[in-house]
Amino acid sequence: MSVAVRAAATSNARILSSLKPPLNVIVVGGTSGIGRAIALSIARHCPSANITIIGRNESAANAILPQLGSNPKFIRADASLMSEIRTVTKKINAVDMLVLTQGILTTAGRTPTTENIDNKLALHYYGRILFVQELLPLLRSSQNGGKVLFVFDSVHGNPSKINWNDMALEHTYSLSSAANHAMSFTDHAIQYFASQPENTNITFTHALPGFVRTTLGDNLPFWARVPLKCAKAIRLGITSEDCAELMVAHWCPPCRNFTPKLAEIYKRVQSELHEKLDIVFVSHDENENMFNEYFTEMPWKALSFSDRDRFMTLSKKFEVCGIPSLVVLTPSWDVLAMDGVEEVRSVSEEALRMWSQGKYIFWTRSPSEGEYVWAGIACTLCHMYPLVGTRHGCIHQGCNVDLCNTCISKYTHEHPLVEYLIPKKHYSLEQIFASVPHLLGPNNEEQIETKSLWM
Repeated sequence: MSVAVRAAATSNARILSSLKPPLNVIVVGGTSGIGRAIALSIARHCPSANITIIGRNESAANAILPQLGSNPKFIRADASLMSEIRTVTKKINAVDMLVLTQGILTTAGRTPTTENIDNKLALHYYGRILFVQELLPLLRSSQNGGKVLFVFDSVHGNPSKINWNDMALEHTYSLSSAANHAMSFTDHAIQYFASQPENTNITFTHALPGFVRTTLGDNLPFWARVPLKCAKAIRLGITSEDCAELMVAHWCPPCRNFTPKLAEIYKRVQSELHEKLDIVFVSHDENENMFNEYFTEMPWKALSFSDRDRFMTLSKKFEVCGIPSLVVLTPSWDVLAMDGVEEVRSVSEEALRMWSQGKYIFWTRSPSEGEYVWAGIACTLCHMYPLVGTRHGCIHQGCNVDLCNTCISKYTHEHPLVEYLIPKKHYSLEQIFASVPHLLGPNNEEQIETKSLWM
């Protein structure tokens, strides 16, 4: 388990156990894969939770139910059928957390359900949105604040490629268009739900799990299973258990991990700052009791929890769309840093020293033609953010090193550094394998050779 996963698990345990009981959790697709792992994670951290899993495989459900706390429940339903979703949601009386993980990985073309909706779109988009719509009244009344988690691809949706003349893809279907429609429509639907005033008590999250070692691809054709098997064999990606902790952490805000570290740094350098830097906490907690408990850990000032109007004004002014968020301002209200969290993570206490002097930390440059911009990534040495051009990183799981092309020759590191492959760029097998040094022996004399197995 990596440092990040351990930190997430610790945070999850503390926060889930502090919520008002009983915690009512619905996991759609909870009989296998990521959904199953999330259900088990919540049960482990909060044994008193009422966990209901929804799916088609009753035998798989029976195998997991004894591990889901004191009051587990299974409701059988085909999540690709809207009629069954409407029926099953009527059997639910309370929801604090709704987890949507149902899905399918297939190379088949358009496969209509009995309701004439493509099976992939039904599982990945229509059915998920209908679950939310039907359960909104219960989520709004949650005493802990409703939480909705879409486990899907939140990164690669492209609204410019939506076929507005065939939104159901009945006539222009392809696997890529189906994936893009599901991703893009999900993004839009979540933004709509979150923008409605009646849903202010609900948190909506769309999270990309990345490559997770599950059995989802076991039914693919042989040619498609081979690369997945190879990836699992060299342990690329993460386990479903680790993924579950990171997914649940979307509800247990990362600020619960970041804020104590910031407080520790602030105390260390406070005497050096000579009152030239102050920090004001603006709460995103669900209720005043949580705010009061959390604020006791902080060595700085805070905006009153009751001043929700000012909270909303500041959030809109600085376009805060996630937490933790740390915006740094000069005395004249100019923005010194919009992503203070990343700057603290990059240079620790030096960030506070430089801010107190009115100095910038991160910088960047315009990309040349063909150069890739690594959004959200900073160079460890020169602090170019976002990193532009060639990116190098450490293959060791416990290291967090990212270097630009200029700094790679200046940085000495105990582990091998490799060049990252650029997303969506075409590479030969030799190039791909060269970026996975785990396949080569430590003497660096072995070579990768590829041959055609069939014509």
